[in-house]
Amino acid sequence: MKTIKSISLTCARLAFAFAMSVSTAAPVRAADWGYKLFEPPATYTTDFGLRFWYGQGNTKKNLFDDTGAVLVSRLNYSDMSVVSGEAFGRFDFNNGWFLKGYAGGGGLWNGKLKDEDFGLPPPFEPYSATLSPQNSGSLIYFSTDAGINLVRGPDFRIGAFAG
Repeated sequence: MKTIKSISLTCARLAFAFAMSVSTAAPVRAADWGYKLFEPPATYTTDFGLRFWYGQGNTKKNLFDDTGAVLVSRLNYSDMSVVSGEAFGRFDFNNGWFLKGYAGGGGLWNGKLKDEDFGLPPPFEPYSATLSPQNSGSLIYFSTDAGINLVRGPDFRIGAFAG
């Protein structure tokens, strides 16, 4: 319940901040709100950047039999280190259209998995444990979007995009 109140309060603060920024914006002439959507763009602005992410984590998963009463196996991932890098960019054209996207990749640098199997109740199956290194994971990802700014002011814009 405390988390829901915190999220609600954060959303209310964001809505208030957005309303204040729109209400205190400099006056805009009616001609400045529209675009010539289908004319070739004469100018554009760009944003480019890089991000780096490093994380560590542990997780554990207990696996039970069909009845849910007997613990059959436990997977314990520990000392996981993950590194990721990303490049992003955005092109805003003067006719209202924009393109944006990002691409990145990363890898799992170290960690270990302890796989414990408990089997059926004794004396049928013995306990076993296997320790495996976890250092060969990787990921590559990208995303692109195209859209149009439907409303713009001197210091804000509201648009729609797909991608």
